[in-house]
Amino acid sequence: MKILLIYPPQSSEAFLPENFEPLALEILASTVKHPNLFNNWKDIGLDNLTIGFEAVENNKLKELNKANRIEINQQAVQILNDLHINFSSYFLIDPDFEKEDFQNILNYIDRLNLIRPRFVILTPLPGTELYELKKIKLI
Repeated sequence: MKILLIYPPQSSEAFLPENFEPLALEILASTVKHPNLFNNWKDIGLDNLTIGFEAVENNKLKELNKANRIEINQQAVQILNDLHINFSSYFLIDPDFEKEDFQNILNYIDRLNLIRPRFVILTPLPGTELYELKKIKLI
């Protein structure tokens, strides 16, 4: 399986080389604001899209130092559904989560009718601000 990591493009032409046949893409939700790009990729074989939503509340995204917002995730879902592009959505699970946090994620998944949610345990990387905040709990 080929996996291409991309970030928000400037134009669809810049990221659509001749004879390019992606099977899977991992993207930021903000990239989906370029629906023509995704329509082009669908036309050449896009069949597995993964989006990192990370969290279901703007304050949690801010804590994670993410430039994303819940509204952007919701727009991405709408655009991809309109284009009939299947996707998986990734959420970060903080070891400090309580029952309410898990319920919030499940409610969000239900509300947006997300078909393939995926969950990843939050593992702060050394050298990051988040690592410094969480390191006492990591060991």
